[in-house]
Amino acid sequence: EDGSLSNDSSWSMDCSIVTKVKEMHISSAILAQKSPFFYK
Repeated sequence: EDGSLSNDSSWSMDCSIVTKVKEMHISSAILAQKSPFFYK
């Protein structure tokens, strides 16, 4: 039982990290499109 609990907690942490990374990529992409440097 302890092993399954630890696996669930690590899986939830991975999911939160993945979502944060995706949000960072999306926000950075939007900033890049709005930035004048993007059109060089």
